[in-house]
Amino acid sequence: MLLTVFAVAAVFVFVLGVPVVLLLRRLGRLGWKSVSVAGIAIGALPIAVLDRPGYAVDAHVAGIPATNGWLVYVESVVTAGALGLLSAIVFYAVWRRLGGARISAA
Repeated sequence: MLLTVFAVAAVFVFVLGVPVVLLLRRLGRLGWKSVSVAGIAIGALPIAVLDRPGYAVDAHVAGIPATNGWLVYVESVVTAGALGLLSAIVFYAVWRRLGGARISAA
């Protein structure tokens, strides 16, 4: 289980995180605010797209939208965004600690 979590996290970092950081660095916008926004987006968007209401919890009952299905959906998107934010803040702290602020965008 832990290996699966590590593999999924590594895919997110290398496929989504690294290109965004390189783009922000090239644009000269690599700061804690932009990294935080990118972390929220990278964490929340895949869940928002892939975990639409109706998959895990019934989103409709007799053709009427069920509140519980939408609340579960919003909760999962917000949780994923918060985890993305936390990951981005940790990344930025480590990057600053390792001297990333002195590296110029060539």
